[in-house]
Amino acid sequence: VEMGMSRGQAVLTIYLLTITTGLSGLLLYHVASWTGAGIVVALVGCLLALIAILERTALTRERS
Repeated sequence: VEMGMSRGQAVLTIYLLTITTGLSGLLLYHVASWTGAGIVVALVGCLLALIAILERTALTRERS
């Protein structure tokens, strides 16, 4: 919300990130190869990096 999103957009963003990481966890359980597991872990890492970037952007705007 502090980044200019409406409450609905912020909640939807949180839901989508939660669903994606949850599905990635389920997929990781069923992946048989190390390559597939690496892809799932990389996906979750990218999502967490996106969250960190959004949080840092919000803090930078707040301080300005």
